[in-house]
Amino acid sequence: MLDRQSQRSLRTGWTAFLVLLFLSPALAVDKSGVKPTSISLPSGPGSIEGLGSDFEPHLNTGTSSYNVPISLPAGTAGHSPSLSLNYEGGFGNSSMGIAWSFSNSSIRRQCEKGIPRYEPNGADDDFDGLTDETDEQDRFLDPSGEELVLMDNGIYYPENQEQFIRWRHITTDGNDYWEGHLPSGVIQEYGLTEESRVHEGARIYKWCLQRIVDTNGNVIEYDYVRFPGSNNQIYCSAIRYGPGAPPWDAFSMVTMTYEDRPDVLDDYRSGFLMRTGKRLKQIDIALQGDLPTGHLIGDINSDGINDALIRRYVLDYETHPHWSLLSKVTIFGADGVSSLPPAEFEYGVRDQPRVVSAANAVIGTKSEPLKVMDNDFVDLIDINADALPDILRTELGGQHLAYLNQGVRTEGGRDYIQWGPPQNVDSSDNGDLALVRNLNEAEVSLTDVDGDGLADLVLNSSINPRYFKNNGDVSWGPTKIIEIKDGEDFPPAPYSDPAAQTVDLNFDKNIDIIRPISGGYQVWYSLGPRRSDSPNTHRYSPKILTPGASHDGAVLRFADELGNAIPGMNLADLNGDRVTDVARIRPTSVVFAPSMGYGNYAESIVMEIPPDNGFGHDEGFAALTQDGLLKAELIDITGNGLADLVVRGEGFRELWYWINLGNCTFDQRRIVTQLPTAFSNPNPEIRWADLNGNGTDDLVYSDSELEPGQKLRTIDLGLLINGDPCPFLMNAIDNGIGGRTEIEYLPTTKYAISDLLSGNPWSMGLPHVSIVVNRITQKDGLGRSFETEFDYHDGYYDGVEKEFRGFSRSERQEIGDDSQPTLITEFHFDVGNRNEALKGKTLRTLYKTESGEVFS
Repeated sequence: MLDRQSQRSLRTGWTAFLVLLFLSPALAVDKSGVKPTSISLPSGPGSIEGLGSDFEPHLNTGTSSYNVPISLPAGTAGHSPSLSLNYEGGFGNSSMGIAWSFSNSSIRRQCEKGIPRYEPNGADDDFDGLTDETDEQDRFLDPSGEELVLMDNGIYYPENQEQFIRWRHITTDGNDYWEGHLPSGVIQEYGLTEESRVHEGARIYKWCLQRIVDTNGNVIEYDYVRFPGSNNQIYCSAIRYGPGAPPWDAFSMVTMTYEDRPDVLDDYRSGFLMRTGKRLKQIDIALQGDLPTGHLIGDINSDGINDALIRRYVLDYETHPHWSLLSKVTIFGADGVSSLPPAEFEYGVRDQPRVVSAANAVIGTKSEPLKVMDNDFVDLIDINADALPDILRTELGGQHLAYLNQGVRTEGGRDYIQWGPPQNVDSSDNGDLALVRNLNEAEVSLTDVDGDGLADLVLNSSINPRYFKNNGDVSWGPTKIIEIKDGEDFPPAPYSDPAAQTVDLNFDKNIDIIRPISGGYQVWYSLGPRRSDSPNTHRYSPKILTPGASHDGAVLRFADELGNAIPGMNLADLNGDRVTDVARIRPTSVVFAPSMGYGNYAESIVMEIPPDNGFGHDEGFAALTQDGLLKAELIDITGNGLADLVVRGEGFRELWYWINLGNCTFDQRRIVTQLPTAFSNPNPEIRWADLNGNGTDDLVYSDSELEPGQKLRTIDLGLLINGDPCPFLMNAIDNGIGGRTEIEYLPTTKYAISDLLSGNPWSMGLPHVSIVVNRITQKDGLGRSFETEFDYHDGYYDGVEKEFRGFSRSERQEIGDDSQPTLITEFHFDVGNRNEALKGKTLRTLYKTESGEVFS
């Protein structure tokens, strides 16, 4: 929908805006190495039993796990499906809502290392002079998520083998499906027909399980359905199984019923739109054939023949006005009326207040440097790979100083960030060449060039461009030369060219460079090192012209023809698929073009900014003023992966925000009041960074002219407005017959800082925050409770494979009482840093007393 009223508002206020723009005081350039356009990290858990299993954390990763098994009639010779409703704290969103999934198997193209190109496409995609070679081909993932490796005999095997399944991709005679051959002789078939494939035209992204045949010829069949409004998405609608192959005179069946969901999910990681507009509501287990008495009889699978109900599972979701959070599963008997007590689930999400005060939410600072981010020589970067933003100060005299963020401390009931003493950033690996570069240089930036999750020091000049790798141990690595094909234009330096921007265009975690022009987007892809003989090089592609993002027939640009920055332009993820979109904030709406990768964008979408009457707080909101446009940003302040609209109010005393609901709409305006105001500059420097390391971006004010302890003031907006830094994680389970499980969480940074302070710093880098299970309390309904606490040590992130590998050591402490002692179980894991195939494997387990004595 075109918003011409907003365009007229912009034109009528243009003159006033130009005056305001040129009178505004100059601010330090935001070269932060921890913002989303600089790095790309993984967005990223008794004895009585009721419905569902025990809640258990994965001790090697700290994530939470729970499942509700679906009980099915036995198949012929035991050949029947295995189904369950599965909760995984780190899963994301699906047709069962946030963090839940229904056990349905598929093979898909890998998108985690780059959006699929659907090779062969006749193009030299890695710019090495060869076309459609093996390393340009899309990779495939098996149902367990392991990458499939093609062997010379045409068989695919998982990169890390556990089930010993042989995979074949059948593409002859117009076919396109997969076969999995199990050691038992069972054959699984995926994507046999178009109905079981997620695709757009000839581009197939996912092949879903359609048939399983055992060695006796017994068959399990899976059906899928498409719904209007669920673009390119399919849903499992029925499963049938019986003796031999169909058609059957008698067989068992599972049918799934779906309902509309308020939080429609758009995902472009496949290279095209996949829209999930439905959520699972009901699962019916039934049989057809000789119908037993006492069962609900009806045409359950809509084939015109009566069936007998065996069991029914009904799913209910939170009464929250928007988000799909599974809150209850009820099992009904064969009559469709009698039921067992339901399993119920609770989450930390709450309705956010319309107005909330930040007066008591300011996080202070101690031992911060004299100069902070309002100085052109200073900015934020994670220099020691612990996921906490540190302060880097560059000096004209050839010195780089790092002030390490040592986490949040509490004193007198108030929180503050403790900063370590200045440390020299070692540059001996590059002969101290890095030390002559300063952040005040327009061609110098902090950007994750190699995609390992840490921002590097980059000199992006037209003569001898290079970068110095962030080693993650307060040092710069060897000089790495940035190469491009002879005769081609080098990428522009983003901070010297207002039109140029850094962004991960293709979701490969490498940061690319774009420069919009009137005819589209000029793109330079970050390609990595040369394959041959030079590890100290990094290649960029030649300049590529792509269609770019546009609205109403005009390219969305960051600067005009004269090089002046265009107000309101943002790079942000508006639909939650972790691929960065292009957006422009306007007085009454936000226009954004969803990214489909490689400089291609979907048709632009207009998200209206809802007006209001002020709800008794102020005069209300109708449209953003020109001053408001200057102070408006798209930032994920709630921590759910969706960029929200944030406007810093008059005199910085207030902050207005509109929550992004994920379905191309904003919620009503909300206001944070009583923000800090005592600054030496009427426009203090602002950074958005997770300074306290709990997983959500904080609002950070910088003012070097203030007294020590006041130079940095931080507000954790996610905690302030959510009341919980991880509101969508499950925090309680009632099993329906008296048993209750309560779950508490902590960020990994808490464990890293605790180990650091106790003299046991982590030896491997973990540059992103992960929320892990800290405590589980189980109550039996009879007044007794049992507590288990968890500790995690030495987390590891593989910067090459772009994945969190887990912890090398974890501890489970089962708290004792007068009747039994405390038991501590210590687990040691291989994180796969030497051999990926061993990742997550247990190396040893120790059982200890509370005093640390090991049981023999």
